[in-house]
Amino acid sequence: MAFSAYPYTSAGYKLIIKYAAYSSISLLILFIISKMKKNNLIKLSYVLFFIFFILLILVPFIGFQIKGASRWIHFPLFSLQPSELLKPFFCIVSAIIIIQIKKLYQNLKDTKLQALKNININFTNKIKQIKIKLWTYISLSIITLGIIIFSIYRQPDMGMLMSFVVVLGIQIFVAKLNMKVVITFMIIALTFPIIGYYSLPHFKTRIDNFFFSELKSNEQQGIALHVIEKSSLTGGVNNGKLLKQYVPDVHTDFVFTAFCESFGGIAGLLLISVLFYFVIRIFRLLRNYDDEFIIIACSGIAGFIAFQIMINLMSNLALFPPKGMTLPFISYGGSSYLASAISVGVLFALLRIDLPSEIKM
Repeated sequence: MAFSAYPYTSAGYKLIIKYAAYSSISLLILFIISKMKKNNLIKLSYVLFFIFFILLILVPFIGFQIKGASRWIHFPLFSLQPSELLKPFFCIVSAIIIIQIKKLYQNLKDTKLQALKNININFTNKIKQIKIKLWTYISLSIITLGIIIFSIYRQPDMGMLMSFVVVLGIQIFVAKLNMKVVITFMIIALTFPIIGYYSLPHFKTRIDNFFFSELKSNEQQGIALHVIEKSSLTGGVNNGKLLKQYVPDVHTDFVFTAFCESFGGIAGLLLISVLFYFVIRIFRLLRNYDDEFIIIACSGIAGFIAFQIMINLMSNLALFPPKGMTLPFISYGGSSYLASAISVGVLFALLRIDLPSEIKM
């Protein structure tokens, strides 16, 4: 697959070596995390969330640019994209915060109800303490989320920004918070694409070209769509060489098109089926759990994976503006591989905790 998506040169062989290295390291990390206990996983998540949060903030200052975007930090032997690696730990930390806010809000309601029933007892100090804790959690959450969004916006990476917003929305919805909170969050979330449209020229150009211009045959999406349309059921069209001659990001953004060009429409549909079955399987398993933390955290991770799959496939099929979002476990990229492996490792670790004796299918 790597050879199919990259020219047959020395660079192509280097890509194979990198694929092998990333896959081996990722599988090892996946295995280690999948064996962790819940409390140890939470402690590790706090530490790694803080590390990648700081690295994300530092990207504009010590990162390097690729095609006008500054998203990576270079180390002696490798490069990392902090926003990618932050995702699984963001889901765990946000799940904990949402549960704490939910408990404090319920505690506040119960205390106020007790105050009404017991007029002779003074609940003022208790209510005040709960409110302070509640607003401390809310304020710190808003500040942290604001820093993450602003840091990703500065890179700029609107696709990644929207994935964080969408996933947090999924977690808030799954947590069954007050509908006023859900609606307020949705309204705020809708403002980000509008802000990006009027403040980022390249984002505005992509949106305008996609919605208000005809798809040209010499554009990346036009070529990709043409290749998919011309691919046979079994593949091998143009010996798998047409796409990579005209599209520079075949092995990352348009790897699905390269897959269809080489292996055919049947293999492409099978790949889509496997990816979405994996996500659907997670949500179906979550119906059997009562632990709010497991439900919210795993829903967030599954949401990240599903959103990434959908945006990448829709971009390949010219159903959505190109966003530079990788296809999990398929596209080239060390950070993407590691983030996917960590995500699946966390899912394995959490979904085997308190596993119900009878699984409802």
